[in-house]
Amino acid sequence: MRVSSNKAFTTELSATEAVRAGSLVTVEEDGKEFFYFLIPGGAGRAIILPSGEKVLCINHESPLGRALVGKRVGEETILPLKPMPRVLHLINNC
Repeated sequence: MRVSSNKAFTTELSATEAVRAGSLVTVEEDGKEFFYFLIPGGAGRAIILPSGEKVLCINHESPLGRALVGKRVGEETILPLKPMPRVLHLINNC
């Protein structure tokens, strides 16, 4: 899948590659799926896909971005939040 945030920043990714800036990932937490697009800037926006899913744009250097970068599909990551850390399972990387 080709992921593009603008003409200056495009990348080709596959599900076997590690997450990095430009990745569109699906994570599962407590039985719910969440979609994140890791971008180098302009985070905080949401994109609604034609299918209705909401994709949150996050900076790859944010706490959540850092927890996801370098992970591969099938791996788990922990986002160390207080009072309780969040356990995220990476289920897709486009």
